[in-house]
Amino acid sequence: MIRQPAVLSLLMLASVTAGFAQASNNAEPPPRLLIDVDHRQTTSMDGEWHAIVDPYGTGLYTFHQKLRTDGYFKNLKSETGDGPLEYNFEHSPTLRVPGDWNTQRDSLFLYEGPMWHEKDFTYKKKPGTRLFFHLGAANYRSYIWVNGKKA
Repeated sequence: MIRQPAVLSLLMLASVTAGFAQASNNAEPPPRLLIDVDHRQTTSMDGEWHAIVDPYGTGLYTFHQKLRTDGYFKNLKSETGDGPLEYNFEHSPTLRVPGDWNTQRDSLFLYEGPMWHEKDFTYKKKPGTRLFFHLGAANYRSYIWVNGKKA
């Protein structure tokens, strides 16, 4: 049995106006509706997730508001210790998912900006099957990356 580690990084953006403005310029097809989720074989991702607050959106966009190629979704690790890293999921505090972050930490009580969530897990895909990621609920807008690739 070969185990392929997968890293799931989830970004939740709490910005209604930016979300609507971006949606009108988005050329991507709408997401497919996944039905009968309660009766499918599932793997729960509930539990403790590492979380990083990103009030300026630097994990996704550059200073000039261009989409980053080396954003937090790459989950880069400084193996050699060369150069500064502005984030580290392995050493970040955790939050319970599902759940809101506002009631889990006093410092996040009024926070409404971007928040990165990350969880490492192992999954082996079965031949001849398709895999779906079902997000039960998210406030405003969510982006999902698996192994550094936008899903």
